[in-house]
Amino acid sequence: MPTTEIPNGISYTSDRRGYQPPPPPPPPFRAPDVAVYALKTEGGTTVQQAHAAIQHANSEFQKHVAATDAIREHFTPEGYQAQIGRFQNTSAARAVDTALESVTARRDAAAAQVDKVKKSLSPDSDVAAELRATRYRDRMLRTLDSKDPGQLFDAANDLIAGASREEVGTLLQELPAYLQSRGSDAAWLDAAVAQHVPEYAQARAQLKQAEAAFQITRSNAKSVREAFAAGHRTVIFADPSRYDPDLP
Repeated sequence: MPTTEIPNGISYTSDRRGYQPPPPPPPPFRAPDVAVYALKTEGGTTVQQAHAAIQHANSEFQKHVAATDAIREHFTPEGYQAQIGRFQNTSAARAVDTALESVTARRDAAAAQVDKVKKSLSPDSDVAAELRATRYRDRMLRTLDSKDPGQLFDAANDLIAGASREEVGTLLQELPAYLQSRGSDAAWLDAAVAQHVPEYAQARAQLKQAEAAFQITRSNAKSVREAFAAGHRTVIFADPSRYDPDLP
């Protein structure tokens, strides 16, 4: 029988071993919610904002994978993949599509500006202007008809170099179909006109930049979406900023 010493002597206590209930079971595991918000950007160009949004989504996804890996023992293989996949429903992940849409719209706006400038070279005119254009077209065709196929390129270039702004509009309307009818390439025509019309050159250059930024952004968006689907992969992005049409 166990004893307990006290100041006045020895005290005897009975050995009572009552029933001890087992500790309560831990609460069932519940996968944590996945809520990651899109990056809020202020200022910057369309391309810069889009690139930042895609980088943010990738960074947050890597954090999500790391956090899920830390509690992986609680998941079945299927449950683990499902938890990883839940990231694709977050605002941050959806912002990747929005980012690409914005850069696509910027590319389309640049293309529209090229068309606008091109159209301004051939505006709707009065009767006198139409007659001048018709006479110029006839002279142009006589000049080119007199040339051999091998001489067409130089002859057309000379016409562009010596044309007024009004005449350039006529050349843009007439030359492509004429050159093709003679079996000559007309792909060079826009670049040749740009050498003589500064605003057309500027619009074309901006479109070239916008198209390059779009291609890079589309590739980055595709890579990060593939990472979301694969579950875990290092993504290396190309930087579209040097092709940003809105930066000097």
